[in-house]
Amino acid sequence: MFNKFLGVFKKDDRKDCTKESHLHTHLHTDKAVTSEISSLRWAIENESQFIDNILNAYPTVFLMKHLENVRLAHILDVGSGPVSYMLNFVRRNSGRFKLTSVDALAENYAELIKQHGYDVPRNMTCYAEDLDTIFHPKTFDIIFSSNSIDHTVDVTESLHKMAVILKDDGFIYVLCNINEKDRQGGEGMHSHNINLINGCLTDDGKPVYMPYLKISDFHIFTQSWTVGEKVFEAPRFEVILRKTS
Repeated sequence: MFNKFLGVFKKDDRKDCTKESHLHTHLHTDKAVTSEISSLRWAIENESQFIDNILNAYPTVFLMKHLENVRLAHILDVGSGPVSYMLNFVRRNSGRFKLTSVDALAENYAELIKQHGYDVPRNMTCYAEDLDTIFHPKTFDIIFSSNSIDHTVDVTESLHKMAVILKDDGFIYVLCNINEKDRQGGEGMHSHNINLINGCLTDDGKPVYMPYLKISDFHIFTQSWTVGEKVFEAPRFEVILRKTS
């Protein structure tokens, strides 16, 4: 039975993955994983209401423009981190949307936020490159990826696997900081310098090969936030990808 708040799959909605190969195919280095978890721990302990802000988050104006006419949709959050940024939106619109979330470090994040007293839905463990090993083709209406595409091992393969499990009339939403690998000094799982140049998705300045996908809309902007007394800024883009015929 589908839980209207958490977007839990029925058993027959996903594949039987008894070998759980999706957990081991595309591992980052131990150093990268440790750094990523340490960054989250620091954020929870030093940024006021870090998790609460995620729990209260709402889609950007750009994304809302593409959601407003959607009547019923199953959303997959890929690289959701400890909590999906779409959770609050789905809970407020439970009659229209349901949500499933995956992250390569889901188990690590679950333990960490539990230590800090948060009781939130548990995400599934999966790398973006392995989405087709646990989900059937054409399962989702919308795929949401916020600040995670640059964390993947292989950008092209990740986008291809998203396309495989996306319905033909659905769309993929990608939000990403521009050239985040350089901004973060290559720390953690920031593996790519993703950018949007002349309407083309690029990695280290080279076009990203996107089989079966095309950009249908995009928005480039700068976002600022504060941590203590420090103000940070980051150039970002958000893009809508749709299947080609």
